[in-house]
Parts: sequence; C-alpha cells; structure tokens
Amino acid sequence: MRSFKNGRPRKSGDRYPSGKLKPDVKPNSRVVAMRRALLGAKDGEAVDLTKTEHPLDLALARGWLTQERYDAAQLFIRLYRGIRFPVMAVSRDPSDLGVLSKEDRALIGEKLNWANMPSADVNRLFDAVVMAARPSTPAPRQADPLPVVPGQLREIWAVLKPEQARELFSVAILGHWPQWVIWQARGEVVPGPARRRQRLLIDGLETIVSGNERSRFRQRDLVGAA
Repeated sequence: MRSFKNGRPRKSGDRYPSGKLKPDVKPNSRVVAMRRALLGAKDGEAVDLTKTEHPLDLALARGWLTQERYDAAQLFIRLYRGIRFPVMAVSRDPSDLGVLSKEDRALIGEKLNWANMPSADVNRLFDAVVMAARPSTPAPRQADPLPVVPGQLREIWAVLKPEQARELFSVAILGHWPQWVIWQARGEVVPGPARRRQRLLIDGLETIVSGNERSRFRQRDLVGAA
C-alpha cells in the first residue's frame, strides 16, 4: 500500500485501465461457467479466464480484434494514464477548470466520481477537458489548474470522429462491455445498432493504427534527410 501526501493511502493491486482497483476475489462456479462460455471453451478445455476481464482482451482472444488494433487500444490506454490531473480538494470548485459547461459542472458536484456517472456524461466531460487542456511540457507549472495531456493523445483525439472517440473511451478506458461482444460470444447475429457500435470502435482503432504508420514514415524520412 502506497501513501500520498494528501488523502487516504493508495491500495496496491491490479487495476483496470480506468485506474479502478480490481476486486481481490475468486469467481464462483457460475461466474467461471459464464467466462468459459464467453471464451467459447469446450468441456474440459483449459482456458485463460483473465482474458474475460476486459472486452478488448476477450475480442483479441476470440479473433474479433487483430493484434494491431488491440495494440492501438493499449496505446490509447497508456496515453490516457499519462494525463497528469491537478490535485483538487473535495471542496474545490470544479469550475476552476474553466472548460466545462454549467451543466457539466453540475454533474461533477463537489467530487469527480466516474464510477457513478452515466457513460455519456463521462465521455462528454473527458472530451471537454482533453481538448481544452494544455499540451505536455518538460516542466509543467504546478499552479496551472488544467490537466497536462500527452501530445500524442491530443493528436489521436483530434483525428477521431466524435462517436469513434467516445466509443473507444467507453470500451478501452471505462471497460464497458458493448452488446456486440455478448452477441458474438453467443454465436448469434449482431443486430444493427450493436453492429454500428462495433464498427465505430474498429474504425477508431484503425484510425490510430494509420496515424502511427504515418508517424513512423515521417520519422524515417527525417532520419534519411539527416
């Protein structure tokens, strides 16, 4: 367990991409059966149940997501974790951020509580904060109330379509399970609305992959020119 200057000590242990601590409990027989079903495991077949802890891990294990797109999602998660949010006391007025609407400030109240907020509200707040925040600098000013966002994350967020960005944030960061994953795990036809969300996620990941390729080409050209 690690201690911080302010607040309660931070508990140690595995965490979800959002930062939430994973519960240290063993699944019961019913949960094990459900996880095996998600993986499409046959009776007696040995499987890695940890691949059912996150929808992207399951999608990769079942072949619904390529390794390249999965890696793009992991890059997005790492960049999100690289955001340096300013320390805010519980009583501090969130309007100090200066980038949120009156409605969004009302949603936050006295304390940011992502776990209890609807997905749509979380996505809108994240979108507002990331795109209005200042880019990363070698020596960020401690007094600046805005979060410091990695430049690469800002570039990714700028080229993604809004619906793609929000779906990616919902699934990759918040770990929300989209319905198309459940439908495909059952071996059933994915209905139109769920199929559209699947397309948004995949297209968003493909946008990140393409952006990484262009970045590598630019770096190679710069090295060659030197």
